[in-house]
Amino acid sequence: MAYGVEVTATVQYWCILSDEDSEKVDEYMSDHAEEDPTLEEAIGVLYGNGEINLYDDSTESDFLTKSIDNAEPLA
Repeated sequence: MAYGVEVTATVQYWCILSDEDSEKVDEYMSDHAEEDPTLEEAIGVLYGNGEINLYDDSTESDFLTKSIDNAEPLA
């Protein structure tokens, strides 16, 4: 008998920003200095707004299955 299994997993990547995207991060940090954003916050905002790409130059560095959420026999 075969089983279908639903899992929750995380994948970690090592991403290298392009020079252009790195400049956008620097500009964001400078423009928002009064808010004192962390580098991670700045990158998160710019990525969330679609202004930079995290995955153009990236490598999967780790994969971890967090939990087995559901399993059922397949017909």
